[in-house]
Formats: sequence, structure tokens, C-alpha cells
Amino acid sequence: MGAEISQLSVFAINPWGAQIPKNNIGRELIPFTIVNNSSADLLYLYMFGTTKPLEPKNNTYYLSDYKGDCTLFDREGVKKSYGLKLQRDTANNVFSVSFPQLDAVRVYISLGNPLLINTDQFGIPEAVSADSPSGPNYKDYWDFVEGTWHDYGTHTVLHMNTTQVDAFGLPFKIEHSGYDPSNPKKPLTIVGGFDSNKARINIINDLLAAGKPWKDLAIPVVGIPRILMPLKALDLGVFPKNQLDDYIAEVGRFYQHGTPLVFKYAGVNYTSVTIASHGFVFAPDKAKDDAGKATSEYSIPLPTTRQCYAQNIISSPDDGVGRAICAALGASFLRSTLKFYPDAGFPVPQEERSLYYAKSPICEYARIIHKYGIDNHAFCYGYDEVAGDAGPNRDVFNPTSLKLTLNALT
Repeated sequence: MGAEISQLSVFAINPWGAQIPKNNIGRELIPFTIVNNSSADLLYLYMFGTTKPLEPKNNTYYLSDYKGDCTLFDREGVKKSYGLKLQRDTANNVFSVSFPQLDAVRVYISLGNPLLINTDQFGIPEAVSADSPSGPNYKDYWDFVEGTWHDYGTHTVLHMNTTQVDAFGLPFKIEHSGYDPSNPKKPLTIVGGFDSNKARINIINDLLAAGKPWKDLAIPVVGIPRILMPLKALDLGVFPKNQLDDYIAEVGRFYQHGTPLVFKYAGVNYTSVTIASHGFVFAPDKAKDDAGKATSEYSIPLPTTRQCYAQNIISSPDDGVGRAICAALGASFLRSTLKFYPDAGFPVPQEERSLYYAKSPICEYARIIHKYGIDNHAFCYGYDEVAGDAGPNRDVFNPTSLKLTLNALT
């Protein structure tokens, strides 16, 4: 089963003169290998993306066959499956599909049953929800990886990553190959996710052993737990809304009198000159940054527990610099590094990642998942990309292949 690349007859030429296959809508294709190392005999593959990232309305497609062809989603369609069946046979657990060049890509794998998807009036599919008991896919078992494959005219760039920002379901390993963006003729393969057949069961066992409220993140689904990210569990009422509140208040009091935080951005040091119970104020040491842009002072209220997990800390003014400072604060609250390591830098850099999740209150969800991720990297909340803890560069120039492995479930 699977597509035979040799059957494709439409080609483009890449900068090295090699032929690049294209699909029915003229999009580039690369080989996509799916390896099923789980106990499930039947998987479904559901993939969607857009040909116009700034105009997804009426331009969002799904993968409609194994050879990489794409079809526009129905508009205001009834819930139905857009998935491709991956049926294990006695000799094989490897499936060959072609992966088309689309932007804002999501690739879902579900076990046993296809996902049922609804669309809006513009043919945009609804997100599959991990935390909605009334949703059509809640009792099914699935997970996804996400990425972008942008076409820049002279070249394309593929970015792929696993994610646990909503939940942890399936232990994927993802490998995408192409060329090094800094040296476009040097082959590069980026590997992320989980590479152990024990990763998933170890994560579940560690989370259950952590006690309340962490064990409450495990939601039984057809006998196999799905682990909700704390924000999702908080909104369902099974995780405390104030989990970080005491620590956040303590941090505010500490920096009101202690060593100030210093955030470096575009050659400017933004120093926390005023910190009180209401929040932070970061003042620049220069009137202009290295690009000649005028600098500003940033006011950031002390966040709530929910704002930290929801990546919703907002500065005034709300611009690129302010958002970067907010992200550093959010990651530092969730890693429990603020106040404990005033000399390590802000945010504490990747080189000092042993300091993450070492002091109470610990985000056990992130600590445990990172523990079992490849190179201890994982993407457990939006701010996890700060200081590279979600993983280093995940871009390949002119991609050549993609491989997704589903590891053992138990």
C-alpha cells in the first residue's frame, strides 16, 4: 500500500537540477514514511494545510490520497472523515505516502477509528479537541504533529515539530531531512519527539506517581489515558486555578527589593527598575536599539496561573520587545527559575537548563515530558520555545523526506 513516487508525472526543477514531483494542484511532494511500532493494527492519517497562509478561507486542503493529491475541504460540511486508512498487514508496519507542500500543516494519526471533522462556511476544518467530552473524537485516541512548509520562490523551508501544548497522547518521533539553511548544499536531518518504546508508559507512570493535582491530568480514553496540559485541565475544573499564584506573588516581592531582572534585546538592556505587588516595569538603557528604532519602557502586570499556561501575559506597549519579555517571564514562572537564580541570567539560558523544574512549585507535566523527550526537549506550553528548550533549529532548506514513527503505547 502507499504511493509509488515513480507514478507521478508532473515535475519541477530544484536549484541542483534534480526533478521534484508535484501533485494535482501543482504542489511539491516529498516521500513521507509512517512507521507503526504500536500494538494498533489500524491507523488513520488525516492531514491538512493551506496554499495561502494569509488567506486560508477557501484555500484549505486535505490530503486525499496516498500519492499526495489534495482536495479542498467541504464548506459547512457535515462531520465526516477525511482520513486515509493505514491497515497493518502480517508483513509490514511501514507505510509510504507522499507529503505535499502546504503551509500551516497539521498531521493527525488516530487509532482504530477515523477522526470526524466539521468545516465552516469557508472550508476551514475545526480543530480536533482533546478536552471536550461532547466532541465527536473525544473517545477516540489520536495525536498530531505540526509544521509549515513555506515556498520562498528560489527555495522552500520545512519546519516540523511534535507538540504537547494541548495534551500528550501518542509518542511520536519525527525526522525531516533536507539541507542546512546556513549551508544549503549540506544535507541535514532533524530528529524530535520521543525515540523510546517506553517513553509513553514512563511519562504516565511518573505523572500518576506525582500525586495531586498532576495525576488528575490523566483522562482515561477507551482504557488508554490521555494527558491534558494543565491549562486544558484547569478549564475543565480538574486542576487548581491558583497553582502558581503564591509563587508569582512571592516573585513580585523578591524583585521589588532584590537583584533586578535584565532582559537583552537588539543591543538594549531592559532592567526591572520598579517591581511592586502590581507587576514589573522594564526600562531601556538606550534611547534607540541597534537598528535605530526608538525604545520604550514596558509595564507588565503580575500574571495569573492561567495566563502563564495560556501564553497570555501582555505588556504595555504590546510590541515585539514587550512580547519577548512576557515570554521570558512566562517561561521562567513555569520553570520556577525566578528569584532562585538571580545570577544565572534572564531567562536562564539553555546551557543552564539543569536549573529548570528544580525548585517548588514544579510544573510536573513539563518536567516529566522533557525528561523522556529526545535530548530532553519537548514543547509543553507556548513559552517552552524560550531559550530553546522546545528544541534547537527545526528548519530544513529544500526538504527531501519526512518520517513519522509511532512508538509503543504500553
